[in-house]
Amino acid sequence: MTGVGGDGDRSGRRAGRPWRVARIAGVVIVLALGLWWLLRPDPIPVEVAVARRGAMQVAVEEDGRTRVRHRYVVNAPVQGRYVPAGLEEGDSVRAGSPVARLQPLPLDPRSREQARARLSAAEAGREEAEARVEQAGEQLEEARRRLERIREVAEAGGVAPERVDELTTAVRTRELELRAARSRAEAAAYEVRNARAALMAASPEGATGGGPLVLRSPAGGRVLEVHERSERTVSAGTPLVEVGDVRGLEVVVDVLSSDAVRVQVGDPMELVEWGGDDTLRARVRRVAPSGFTRISPLGIEEQRVNVIGDLMSESPVLGDRYRVEARIVTWQRDSVLAVPLGAVFRREDGWAVFTVEGDEAHLREVEVGHRNARETEIVAGLEAGDTVVLYPDDRLGDGRRITTGG
Repeated sequence: MTGVGGDGDRSGRRAGRPWRVARIAGVVIVLALGLWWLLRPDPIPVEVAVARRGAMQVAVEEDGRTRVRHRYVVNAPVQGRYVPAGLEEGDSVRAGSPVARLQPLPLDPRSREQARARLSAAEAGREEAEARVEQAGEQLEEARRRLERIREVAEAGGVAPERVDELTTAVRTRELELRAARSRAEAAAYEVRNARAALMAASPEGATGGGPLVLRSPAGGRVLEVHERSERTVSAGTPLVEVGDVRGLEVVVDVLSSDAVRVQVGDPMELVEWGGDDTLRARVRRVAPSGFTRISPLGIEEQRVNVIGDLMSESPVLGDRYRVEARIVTWQRDSVLAVPLGAVFRREDGWAVFTVEGDEAHLREVEVGHRNARETEIVAGLEAGDTVVLYPDDRLGDGRRITTGG
């Protein structure tokens, strides 16, 4: 009887031992979880943004200035006594109106030959200007024919509306070029008349009995600068009066040479902070082939390049050498997936972001495209609507708890 009872007690103790081990293990696990909960790092507060799809532009932004596209300096064609015409800056002048008077002095044989050479050069310039008028007219007609053909195709849905806008702008540009060419031809014709009159007036016969030589404006517009205000004897080639048409303005923007390589002829320009509420439109006509050195306000040498654009919308209050802020759009798309610039950072040889999933941040590699001052284009690695961390610091890692509250 005793042996049987002893065996039963031992069997009961062996049966209860696994339950005690399980209870102890459970207590240990609970204590470990509690300790981990107490010692785990606090969540990192972060700012977040959402990847969105929309329009995006890349632009070069710099200060610029307006400039009369065609300015004409009336020079003394020969040596003589200069008599001002009483003009002031801002006065309106018409093509052919008197802007100065000059009483030529008799020319020696060498000076007379130089005057004849100036007349020959003026006549050659007139012929060249007339040829440019004919060329500009032909280019305008060709641009108009192309625009009409594209409009017919566009009405049938065979071409994008952007192509019509592009050719419409081209026609507008050709019209400006034709108007400018005609102005140059008129100016060249007046140069010929002034040079011929100067040669005749400075001859021995003309200088002794003739009156003063009347110098006339080569184009209509306004007086931009009066170089000589007092009566005095001037030598041949002395600048006297400068005139120009302020309706034909262009914009000159000097940009860094590293930005100039991205600017193409035809790129749109937006002019702001010029004194008016509207944004003026312009288009790049030329990128200068050579640069120049300028010292920045911080004392750093910079290589700059002039970018010249034509105003597409006229402003009656803008004048010569007025300051503007220009945005030259070098790339734009209507539908681009983008995130704020501060969400993307370098990782080894590529780029990455931290995405937000629940209360954790997860590292994700991405492929980027264009960037501007605010956004980065995401080519691959994200979808529209994904939430990303802005300005991640060194504490953040893959799987780290974060909080976006506040």
